[in-house]
Amino acid sequence: MINSVAILLDAGFVLKKMEAELGRIPTSQEIYEFSLLCVKPDEQLSKVSYL
Repeated sequence: MINSVAILLDAGFVLKKMEAELGRIPTSQEIYEFSLLCVKPDEQLSKVSYL
């Protein structure tokens, strides 16, 4: 059974960490791809809240 999950990201923290890693402001696609790393194989990402 696949579980549907939602992820809440702290925009200030994520932006600061990803900008330091990438050397630039991350794109929305990169933030989405980061969110996918937080999901287990038996879970489906249904929503990303970036606040």
